[in-house]
Amino acid sequence: FFLELWNDIQVNPVLRAKADHNRSLPLSKSSNLSKEDRIETTLFERLIADYDAIVRRAEDMIVKQSCAEVEGELKPYFHSLWDKTGQELTEPNALSIPATLVSPITLLSSELSFLAQNVPSSTVTNIYRRVASAISNHIIQRAVAHRGRNQFTPEEGVTFAAECSLWLETSQMALNTGKGPAVRRVDLPWTGLLEAAAIVGVPAASYTGVEKAIFDGDEEIFSSMMSQLGVRNLSREAAIGYLRARVECKR
Repeated sequence: FFLELWNDIQVNPVLRAKADHNRSLPLSKSSNLSKEDRIETTLFERLIADYDAIVRRAEDMIVKQSCAEVEGELKPYFHSLWDKTGQELTEPNALSIPATLVSPITLLSSELSFLAQNVPSSTVTNIYRRVASAISNHIIQRAVAHRGRNQFTPEEGVTFAAECSLWLETSQMALNTGKGPAVRRVDLPWTGLLEAAAIVGVPAASYTGVEKAIFDGDEEIFSSMMSQLGVRNLSREAAIGYLRARVECKR
């Protein structure tokens, strides 16, 4: 019925003119606008485009809200990195979560679980990757870049690396719906954070060799060392920047 109605509108000049002035309807083929501005397929294309715009806006709002909430909960954690007064370092292999990370990690877990159980997989993937990438970059900037050089002792570096791995582990558990993960490559958006942590968290026994390979090694030696550390995407410049966060680095 609707397709026949739309066809009748197209062949009637009066109705066609009225349709062209209605923003809820697609432009007719007689419109003088450019081809890029026309929607010439079906009567429903305008509605589809409007709903697509609503979906994009909703996703933007979810991403912005989720990031703001988690980043807000991370403030005590960043403060604890700066203020070490009375602070006890956690053993790298200890199965515990720092008190300052419990709230942000729990919040992210609950939000991802809700999305995985109530939203289509394609939408979950898009929202998750945007949220995780933003949080990952936020942690790198606040915990490493903004602190400057020579801030991490070997023990603090190893602890930081272990703490960063908690974000990926939390995401994997939260996105598991019981029928498998709701998102493929859950690790992808956390890659930048984990690779930065791998450099900052180089064990003391390996530090000298890593520093020599990063600063003085040729491309083959550098690539080999990055492979040993599980790093695939960092440039030499980025690796140098992260390594300078360690107290041992004097370059």
